Amino acid sequence: MAGKYTTHHEIRQNLGCILMVIAAWGLASLSGGLKLLPSLQGWALLLLGLALIAVGVGIWSAKEWSRWAAGLIASGCVLWGLGEILYYARTDHDVGPLAVLPAIAVFALIAWYSFRPATKEQFRKAREAIARARAVPG
Repeated sequence: MAGKYTTHHEIRQNLGCILMVIAAWGLASLSGGLKLLPSLQGWALLLLGLALIAVGVGIWSAKEWSRWAAGLIASGCVLWGLGEILYYARTDHDVGPLAVLPAIAVFALIAWYSFRPATKEQFRKAREAIARARAVPG
């Protein structure tokens, strides 16, 4: 696609997987939060869902804060998941939490991709392209 929005569309295509995971995670958190709403966990899930939707909108707009937020949230999820696996392995001798390893791997990839210098450069280029496109009338 050629035109004034080319770089912006490239960043969206490159981050498409991250956007889909964050959108699905945000909607699942909202749904889970609404089911548990009177409790503190319900409110926490509701706020997490809203935050993830805001991060997804920020990534769509190629905002630098959203890149950092996605990386920090994904890093936190990786650490939380690994901590749960270690906790259950040491206390219950249960291997059930190993089922979350694929999710941990996805979040680790999101964190790695978010903090890469090349991703920072892609975001910078997309923001410049967006600014140029907005400056051009028509």
